[in-house]
Amino acid sequence: MKDNLYTTSAVLTPSNPDTDGRMDKFTTSTDTKTEEWTAKYVMGVTAQNIKAPDGKGTAIDIKPLITKPDLTKYREKWTLTCVYVDISQSPLIGADSTVFTVEGSISGKLGSATVNTTYTSSLIEFKIIPGQIPFIAGDIIEFETVPLSYWQVSGTVSGMQAKIAYTGVPYTSDHQEVGFTIYEGTVPFTHGDSFKFQTYEARPAYWTVEGSVSGLQAGIAQTNEVYQSDNEEISFTIKEKGSAFKDGDKITIAVTANKVGHGWTVWDIVKVPGTHGANAILYAATSTGVYKSINGGRTWDSTGRFTGDYITSLELYRTSTVSGTDILYAGTQNAAVWVSNNSGTTWTQYATGMDKGTSIKDVLLDRYNHTLYTVAWYGPQESATGKIFAHPLAADFTMTPAASWSETREGLSGSAIYAIAADKTDFTSELYAGGEGIAFYRTSGSVSNGLPVWQNSSNGLTNTIMARIPVLFSGQAIPSYKYVIYDNVVFLSVYLQDVNGNPPIAGSTFKVSYKNADKTYSWDNIVYPDTYSYRGTFRDPANGYTNNPYEYRAQVSPGDEITITYMLKCNTADNKGAGCSGGGAEETITLTF
Repeated sequence: MKDNLYTTSAVLTPSNPDTDGRMDKFTTSTDTKTEEWTAKYVMGVTAQNIKAPDGKGTAIDIKPLITKPDLTKYREKWTLTCVYVDISQSPLIGADSTVFTVEGSISGKLGSATVNTTYTSSLIEFKIIPGQIPFIAGDIIEFETVPLSYWQVSGTVSGMQAKIAYTGVPYTSDHQEVGFTIYEGTVPFTHGDSFKFQTYEARPAYWTVEGSVSGLQAGIAQTNEVYQSDNEEISFTIKEKGSAFKDGDKITIAVTANKVGHGWTVWDIVKVPGTHGANAILYAATSTGVYKSINGGRTWDSTGRFTGDYITSLELYRTSTVSGTDILYAGTQNAAVWVSNNSGTTWTQYATGMDKGTSIKDVLLDRYNHTLYTVAWYGPQESATGKIFAHPLAADFTMTPAASWSETREGLSGSAIYAIAADKTDFTSELYAGGEGIAFYRTSGSVSNGLPVWQNSSNGLTNTIMARIPVLFSGQAIPSYKYVIYDNVVFLSVYLQDVNGNPPIAGSTFKVSYKNADKTYSWDNIVYPDTYSYRGTFRDPANGYTNNPYEYRAQVSPGDEITITYMLKCNTADNKGAGCSGGGAEETITLTF
């Protein structure tokens, strides 16, 4: 956790290479700006101990004009002696013919000065003014010029400061933008020495975020605000309980890579029988292979890869409780069926009897009759024909090597079949298949030979597509935004997604408007449909092609506003909808420029 501190150390640029002073004890305030500061050392002179005859006037506007620093001449006594007064003038007081000689204890005699006229030489400047009593010959005015050393402070935004700094004395700039103290080292400062340092705009206390792999993040976290890291690797909210946070407090979070998470679509999941809860063993079918979890889905690891491993459906048979012996049957998008006898470590393709590039929509294991069924698609997407194939299994549920797939077509029409199911897993006596349109079939007669006869059983059904539903790893959706301003043009990107890159559930709303001095413009007014991908998401940070934010651009003037309004719906049992993206209340974010 950090307070409003300067972020770079002061760098001394000495005119004398041996100068070794330092600048320390920095402070900032709510007025601090992002700018570069310079404190420059100035060695000058000033006048003091001015003495003049009582009531007869004095010397004013004394300016020593030494341009080359020379400490031997900085302390000097000056004597102004009245040598002539024109007594014929009336009134005598203020007579501009009154003349004084000018002499310095070091500089010697310089010339003559006249009352009411500014005297200028290469070394000093002043003006003698009359008093209430006339000067007379012999009157003397005396003063001293003495060294004066200070630091002139300026900021690239705040400008030259009226307040000057002195070595060893705490300094605060004109409007409390910055404070510091300059300390002299073993070698005195000399004329022209300067310090430079950078300040950054004041902001509330914040948290810097750094990952051991991802490194220091550009974005900061604030207490009670939802935080997402730069590439959205992690999201969290820090909340204060008990005592207040202090500068330097640290929170350490240990994260284990999930590997099946942000933006991934899982087409099927199977669970190993007898495993439950946090110890459940799961297998997930994804577009990049089969993933396995041994902790109830908290983290996942890839199993062995194979050609065409876009997995659309999975079945499982557990031969024993021995680890690594699960049999997996995987239907693929364009590579028929692949089977693993060792929990996914190695795979073998089984396509004899169908095309090797066949797309599989579903897989069913008939344990009782030792048969594996698949639903396959043939033809283009818009007019695909579904076929159901059967393959005999050995007694240990491995694929019978010498066998091949047989099409179980009797009673099926040319409909595109999506899914297949059995009435029981331990004693299969009937099978069911459903697909596109009014297409539902059930078997008639025995299915023990792996060649069932189908009959249409669609009476009472509406025009419904029966299929496996993709599973999303979803959570609460949150808004986030980033913008830059270049030449008065703001470029704004907005994301509205959950931690895994999924959009809000159906019914959630999103609005963006822009207001200037003349008018309010509506940029977006969206009611989310029932979909698992949408704008405003970055489904996979490892794949830039999935980055699809809402993007806006406008030329702005001071006072213009962009307003983001959103309502994240949470379904209830009453409306029979599934899912929850948030609290259901409308919230607003306003950006003022």
